[in-house]
Amino acid sequence: MPKAVFRELYVAQMSNVSILFADIVGFTKMSSNKTAENLVDILNDLFGRFDKICLDSGCEKISTLGDCYYSVSGCPEPRIDHASCCVLMGLLVCRAIVQFDKVE
Repeated sequence: MPKAVFRELYVAQMSNVSILFADIVGFTKMSSNKTAENLVDILNDLFGRFDKICLDSGCEKISTLGDCYYSVSGCPEPRIDHASCCVLMGLLVCRAIVQFDKVE
């Protein structure tokens, strides 16, 4: 979702919306022994997985900021199951991180 559209919707009152923030715990410590290029590769890989999960679980990506991933469900299109979508995404993100850790 383009940031301008999100801001426009954010200013408008929305009800029945759920938001998921996913921050990578220990990222700062992990980044101390990696090159900038390696960190970008890691985040691109991980956030690429999150993007697919986001779509598959009925959520919409808002943005990323550093090692934090922001998504929403129920906005801009209303959904009765917005909370369930975010919970599902959270569970699938946890699973993706475990799989990622096995590879890395």
